[in-house]
Amino acid sequence: MISIILPYYNPKMLDRLKELEVEKEIIVPEVAYKHYSNNINIKKIKAENFEEFIEKSFKNCNGDEILFLGGETEIEAVKKMISKIKDADIVYLNRKKRSLLAKFFIHLMLPKSRYFSDPLTQIFMIKKSVIEKIDMQPVEKLLIEIIAKGDYKRIREVKHDAEVKFNKDYKNYSKYIFGLAWKQGELFRFIKFGIVGGTSVIINELILWALLPFGVLFAGFMAIEGSILFAFVANDLWTFRDRGSKKPIPFIKRMVKYNMFSLVALIINLAVLLFLVKAFSIHPLLANIAGMACAFIWNFLSNNFIVWSI
Repeated sequence: MISIILPYYNPKMLDRLKELEVEKEIIVPEVAYKHYSNNINIKKIKAENFEEFIEKSFKNCNGDEILFLGGETEIEAVKKMISKIKDADIVYLNRKKRSLLAKFFIHLMLPKSRYFSDPLTQIFMIKKSVIEKIDMQPVEKLLIEIIAKGDYKRIREVKHDAEVKFNKDYKNYSKYIFGLAWKQGELFRFIKFGIVGGTSVIINELILWALLPFGVLFAGFMAIEGSILFAFVANDLWTFRDRGSKKPIPFIKRMVKYNMFSLVALIINLAVLLFLVKAFSIHPLLANIAGMACAFIWNFLSNNFIVWSI
């Protein structure tokens, strides 16, 4: 049996579900469908709000597979999702129209979401076993919660147009994402990356001071490379210790990539410094802080997404 959850009033989608020739139960909020009746057997859940409806729906559904329709799409897309769930844990609808900025934000905050081209879709299907052992928070963008906490391995997608609903309460939703990212350890990862970066600056100064008798050029080169190698090893063993093979060849490949991106960071730092000084007559010390900030952001993003990619 498939449990189909419609969290919003959508009679058009409900009518389309008549075409599904599968054993199913359709779960809807009582308040929205109080006066609705047709020849489809539906289960009406009494709930005070969206969160309560979601919680009760997932708790009381009888199907081994759950289809969440938080939007509207063609029935052909639904049929494709049902066919793909047989050999998958999660099947999601990959919309043609979506926010790339929102997608980037989610991919940054929750690395597991990078396996999904559209983690913010409101139309998806899961095996019930994916959520059986987790304490799931009933939020509007429910797939994000499942991606972060669920027990799954096999992911499939169906590409199709869809209209999804979202109340656009970006402030509260951003707070939810940051809270989830903290629990998943991603915000602390950013803090650890900053600690390593700050320590590498100190090491750079110490090496430079120790080797100055051998010449500024030699001392400067060794100081830069020494601090880069320190930062790489520290990040590999601490900041990103849960990512990447520790075997020699993958380790060396990451080291080479890290050196390359660190070189780009130096160029970014210098470019911002010169631009602010020349274009806006900002004091070099202040301009350099801005340059280092830009370089730090570049370093974190390039290392997070590429050097230590999931």
